[in-house]
Amino acid sequence: TTVLSQDVAVDASDASATSFTVSSDQTWASASPSSGTSPQTVRIDVDPTTLGVGTHLATLTASGAGIDDGTLAVTVNVFANGIFEASFDSGTDGFAYVDDLFRGTSAPGYASGAFAAGGGFTGGGLHVDLGGLDRNTVNGMSGGFTRDIQIGVPGTYSITFRTRMEFSGSYESDECSQVLVAVDGGLEGVPPDDFRVELCGSTPSSNVDEDTGWVDGTVSVFLDAGTHTLAFGGYGNKKTYDDETTRISIDDILVSAQ
Repeated sequence: TTVLSQDVAVDASDASATSFTVSSDQTWASASPSSGTSPQTVRIDVDPTTLGVGTHLATLTASGAGIDDGTLAVTVNVFANGIFEASFDSGTDGFAYVDDLFRGTSAPGYASGAFAAGGGFTGGGLHVDLGGLDRNTVNGMSGGFTRDIQIGVPGTYSITFRTRMEFSGSYESDECSQVLVAVDGGLEGVPPDDFRVELCGSTPSSNVDEDTGWVDGTVSVFLDAGTHTLAFGGYGNKKTYDDETTRISIDDILVSAQ
């Protein structure tokens, strides 16, 4: 585990040179230097090595004449197995559903997403539904769940997850669905493809539903310090009938440093 640092500026409201001190209500969050004369840059250090799993809060306060807004709130989330973990056992874990998330689609009525309490590998999970609804021909539909994560130290990270695709047997051979995973908008497929799993129908239709079962996936990617966006979901290139449906389920996302 690495100490995380960020610089902040200490200034008096009238821009004058003012003596100040910085105090913290938690030992794992500190300022260096802890005193000085404004204007000055102070480094805030956060050491999570002594913290248990859960959410931890600290408040640092700069005190001095003319320093009106001298409070800084720090929140640290510590996960059991890595930088970020989502098991979806009690909800979406901060993920939000978005229509038309992939491949420039524009058919929001033919994709939807939801949390399902019993829809995961174990316990809850997320699912994205594509197609169905009516007998209109629709070319291109997609949807998925996204959320931002914070990376404190640049480096190579592993993103592991489980996905499952249930694909109705009504599709024809020119109709396919894909499981998609993206990091910061870039698709992370199984080389040489940009998708994780793809299923296509047959002509004539087989009328035999397909189910990949739960498939473990891993993405290895370099991430700079800062905010990054994860996206999990699916894409269908075409549907023509109301019984041509795809469900993509998502569970057990873990981001950890390599």
